[in-house]
Amino acid sequence: MSDIAVRTRQTDTATAAATVELPRYFAVSVAALGVDVSFLWLLHDGVGLHFMAANAIAFLLGSVVAYLGSVIWVFQKRRIDRPTREFALFVAIGLGGLLVNEAMLWTGVVLVDAGLAYAKFAAAGASFAFNFVVRKFLLFN
Repeated sequence: MSDIAVRTRQTDTATAAATVELPRYFAVSVAALGVDVSFLWLLHDGVGLHFMAANAIAFLLGSVVAYLGSVIWVFQKRRIDRPTREFALFVAIGLGGLLVNEAMLWTGVVLVDAGLAYAKFAAAGASFAFNFVVRKFLLFN
């Protein structure tokens, strides 16, 4: 098989995988976002934590849901064969997503005065994109 045919076949396989993985990752992310937002409101409105601290805790709890969904249902290929290492890298990438999330949340609440709910959903969209791209290429490729 020619080099071009091999690359075309690899691209077709990667595209097919992404068309299955992206909607599944979206569904898992919606579930994780449900956990995230629920705990954000519980910790902020119910317990009285500052919105930034409540967001960090809630985001990490949602990340556990995202990890489990990702390894069980979303991604078929895995680069790392040790679950503890894989989870550690997943969380490290999630911390990058948390930085994106916190920055967007702070910008929305403090600078734009958009309200916590609107800012949270904008932040969730930005961190979703960041996490999918980085996790796909570093962990599940």
